[in-house]
Amino acid sequence: MKAFLNRHLSLIVFVMFTLALFALVFYLFNLSWTIFIFPFFLALILLLMFLIFQWFNFKKEISYQQKYQILLHESQVEKNKHLTKEKDMEDYFLLWVHQIKTPITASKMLLEKKNHPFNGLLNQELVKIEAYSNLALNYLKVTNPKRDMLFSRIRLNDLIQPLLKRYRHQFIHQTITLHYQPIDREVLTEANLCQIMIEQILSNALKYSTHGNIWITWIEDRQELEIRDDGRGINPQDIPKIFDKGYSGHNGLLNEQSSGIGLYMVRLISERLSQPIEVKSQKNIGTTFSIRFNQETN
Repeated sequence: MKAFLNRHLSLIVFVMFTLALFALVFYLFNLSWTIFIFPFFLALILLLMFLIFQWFNFKKEISYQQKYQILLHESQVEKNKHLTKEKDMEDYFLLWVHQIKTPITASKMLLEKKNHPFNGLLNQELVKIEAYSNLALNYLKVTNPKRDMLFSRIRLNDLIQPLLKRYRHQFIHQTITLHYQPIDREVLTEANLCQIMIEQILSNALKYSTHGNIWITWIEDRQELEIRDDGRGINPQDIPKIFDKGYSGHNGLLNEQSSGIGLYMVRLISERLSQPIEVKSQKNIGTTFSIRFNQETN
């Protein structure tokens, strides 16, 4: 209201001054006030009608300005989201490039040595390169909400068995005992992404276990796949953060190859596939990751 009155103040003052001037003329020349009253009230009514009309226009203008500000704010929010997504993508690939340099360098060093005992170690490094490459190739697929997921029914054993074959040299080198019985259970999922999810958890268990055990089991009543190890475990304060991008925690400080990429991808895939993941861990006792599949897989 104050802004409206300020906008039309000059007009109101002008009309009132003009009416006062006419009143003064009538008073000085002793003219009949009957003649003055009619145009006086007519001028006030016309002024009031004009102000009412301008008031409605003013309200529309204010409404348009508010809508414009809202659209401007929403546009800025979307722009910020886009910039944040671009930055996240850039950060991810910078981490990935840094991470993949380690196995490449190690492979080159091992290739310079022609002793056969190094073949197993070289294979492990090449497996890491393949795993990091798969992460990079699937990152855009996971983060793009417009990209369709190809869901199908698949036996869990068909997802797990190739991973066990791929990491067999690492199991042998680290003298880790695998406890696994083929799981014939069918689940509805996106096979490629689900396999990456399982692979990252398995790789994480291998990374932090030596001379230990890894169990892979299916819990029928909870519709969950459990991957458990008896490795060094995770500090309680680290558990809520292990799926954050770039977070490696205390265990990461002990392992220079840890960058926090793998479990971050696990979280993204879990959200995209609607397959919740839960982690339980006790320091120096072990860690259990559980992937829950949709009940419609029954």
